[in-house]
Amino acid sequence: MMRRFLPAAAVLMLLSVPLFATTAVEMSDQSLAQNSEQILIGECTDLRSEWVDRVLVTRATIRVAEWLKGSGTSEVVVTLPGGADANRKFPVAMNYPGAPELRVGENAFLFLVTDDAYGSIINGFSQGKYSIVEYEGEQLVSRDLTTIRLSSGPGVVRGGTATRKNLNEFKAEVRGYLGN
Repeated sequence: MMRRFLPAAAVLMLLSVPLFATTAVEMSDQSLAQNSEQILIGECTDLRSEWVDRVLVTRATIRVAEWLKGSGTSEVVVTLPGGADANRKFPVAMNYPGAPELRVGENAFLFLVTDDAYGSIINGFSQGKYSIVEYEGEQLVSRDLTTIRLSSGPGVVRGGTATRKNLNEFKAEVRGYLGN
């Protein structure tokens, strides 16, 4: 009887612990600002999935409203991990728990770096993407990192948190980190 109970008890204990599928190196907003090549505010106008070698990604077209660091055209294509390919005999989808996501029509505050294989990507995985939302007449930046674990050093790992800040105050904070 005891032999059957112990494995069942172990499974129940594992199920009671929150499971995080993704661990990322923790980056402060200051680190994101200083280590990003581009920082922008914009609206996602298009999403399309495509294969890059054997990896399915989603290309998000962002109409840039404001550059905080770097410069470029009025549109930027950002590569997100995962996507869906419904044009195959057997449709395929790939997703990465805790990966940054964008929706068409969504306004976002993005910290970007360039990757040789994928082009512009969000710095710090989902840490470098804030959604811009309106709440009680105020524009806010919002980020939910509760589905990932953050590592701040050897053996130091903690669960991520949700953040909400005033958009104008956040822009001023980021500009302060950049020295402008």
